[in-house]
Formats: sequence, C-alpha cells, structure tokens
Amino acid sequence: MKRIFAFLFGLILLSNGIGSTNAVLASDAAEMLNSISVEISIDGMTTQAELMNATSAQGVVTVIDTTKQTEQTKLIVATFRNGEMQQSETIHTGMLPAGITKFDFKIDHLNKVDCIKAFVVLKDSDEICCPEAVDSLEPAQVIVFKFDDLHSTVGTHVGKFDKALDFLRDQGIPGTAGVLGKWLEPAKVNPKKYLNQINTVKSWILDGHQLWIHGYDHAPGEFAALKEVPASSYEKQMEMIAVTYDLMSTVLHYNATCFGASFNQNNEDTITVLNQEFPEIQTVLFMHDTKNRLSAMNLSSESLCEIETQAGEVSSQLFLMRYEYVKELPYLVIQAHPDQWNEQSFKELGTIVKFLKSKNCVFMTPEQYQKFTSAYQK
Repeated sequence: MKRIFAFLFGLILLSNGIGSTNAVLASDAAEMLNSISVEISIDGMTTQAELMNATSAQGVVTVIDTTKQTEQTKLIVATFRNGEMQQSETIHTGMLPAGITKFDFKIDHLNKVDCIKAFVVLKDSDEICCPEAVDSLEPAQVIVFKFDDLHSTVGTHVGKFDKALDFLRDQGIPGTAGVLGKWLEPAKVNPKKYLNQINTVKSWILDGHQLWIHGYDHAPGEFAALKEVPASSYEKQMEMIAVTYDLMSTVLHYNATCFGASFNQNNEDTITVLNQEFPEIQTVLFMHDTKNRLSAMNLSSESLCEIETQAGEVSSQLFLMRYEYVKELPYLVIQAHPDQWNEQSFKELGTIVKFLKSKNCVFMTPEQYQKFTSAYQK
C-alpha cells in the first residue's frame, strides 16, 4: 500500500462585488485549509495498470488537522481518466476532528480509471479549490501512436489509414493522423466528389482518434532548411499552419489542438509562430526546442520508438529490439506511415500492440496525455 502526502491550502475564487460575508468566509477557509493535510492509499494495488483494469477500488484517506476546526467541510474522493473527473463521492461531511482521522472509502463501477484523488472543501462553498492528495500508484508507460502523412484524395491513403485506425479502435486504443492541408483543398472546392473520404476521416474523430496539423504540403523547407532548400519565412510558416487549420475546420469540422512539423524539422520561427499566433495548439510532436520556448507541451523526439525499417515496412522484431532502450521512459511515441503499408505490416502492428498490452501500457492521444499529466501532477 503506497501513500502520497500533500498539503492542502485554499484558493478562493472571488469575483467583483463580493460582500463582507464571503470575504470572511475566504479568510476562514484559507486559515483552516492551511492547517490540513491529506494522504490517500488504495488497498491491494501498487500500479496504475492495476487501477485501470479494476472495476472497484477501496482504501483509506487520512486527514491530519493541526487545529480544531469550527467550519463545516466535505471530504471528497474522485476518480479521473485522462485528466477528466469521472465520478466523485463525499465520504465525510461536518467538522474535522483535531489530530489524525482515517476515513474508509470504496468506489464501484470504475471504467479505465487512471487516478484517484482526495481533497477537502467547505461544505457550503463551491468557490474553493485545493491541491489534491493523489494516489501514489506506479504510473504505467503511456503509448502515443503518431500516424504521418494523410495527404491523398484518391482514396488509397485514406483507406489504409482507416484500416490502421479501425484496428486500433477495435483494440480499445486511440490513434492519431497527421493531416496535410493541401489534401483538403479539392474537398473544399468539390465536397460531393470526396464525400466518402471526408466521412471516413470524420468517423475517426467519433471513434476517439485525434487529428493533428502536419503542415500544408510536406515540401522540403516548409518549417526548416532541408536538402539545400532554405526554410520558409515566419509569415509563410504562419500561413501554412493557418490554412491547414482552417481547412480542417471547414471541411472536417475539426479544430486541431496538436501540431507536428513535416520531416519532424522546425526552426525558431516555427516556435514563435505557434506561441504567438496559435494558442489553440496545446501539444506538439517532436519539436526541436533547445531553448525551452514552447508554450505547448512537446512530446519530444527522445520518446520516439520506430516500428518501420523504412517508411511503410513495419517490423515487430525491430520494435522489440528498440523497446529495450526506451522501456523506462514515461511515454513513447510510435511513428509510422500506414498509407504505405502492405498486409504484412498490418500483421506486425498487431504483434506490437499485443506486446505493449502485455506490458500493461496505457494508450493515449497527445491531447489526452496533456490533460492526464496536467491533472495527475497537481
């Protein structure tokens, strides 16, 4: 049974025009919560993977109150998945006794929960937020599938992406697809002609997969100098991202929150463009950011685990060999190009997924991972 200890202190959200009664409440709450600490332990579990596979959990919340309180409080236990609260239960209402008090809890009907937290609030106030006590289960390794280069309107590329993403869906795994804006131009002009392809891509969104901006045309120099081609200017980079974002919004009715540069190459202008022009981009993939300037969460190239011997040829043997060097990392990003796969490559993907499941890995999109880490590390 593991435990984590977190001091709780009050944060009162006050709006303009609050009266003297609420001001007194804020003062009392801050003083009270500064004297409370909480720890939570879950019975019979040591890893996050065990929690995610459980349908119920029970344990103990220990509250340490260094002074005798006079305010009515609620002690709440809540479950989370990918950073979003799933359910909550109030396990104590009333004044907290001075000293150390233990409260048992049990929560049923869990569904792939990855985190349980405990926190204290004033009974009659929803205006109070406190840093939570978080379970200290050993985190599972997170896997993000990064499928690159969705760029053809002729149907072949979409079809192979569809097969790969449908396989992941059937395994209960979310995937991603990197969209190139140029591919969407004909569909914007003649939506009826490309209706089947567009509806296929929209179905991925409904299945829980994430689309991300991969640039406009995947040309050398798009976001960094490459093959003797100079990098695009700040203005051109901004235009290519903006056009692709708008096309995805117009044609697919999807507002992208993730970006990954073509060829996984960028320069300082790319970072400035994202920071200043695209606050909606919350995660980026494999960005070179030696000065740590990025506002968005960067899933760095150090997390890359290749599964292709070359673009389009998946090898589970290659993956297993490389996995030995990255198995201790908190997350891995698996990059691949399903538009170029043959039948053997799809079979190799199945072998890789089976292996990762045997290691109790957790599968997320970049957006889910960003929300998960934000919630779990509070």
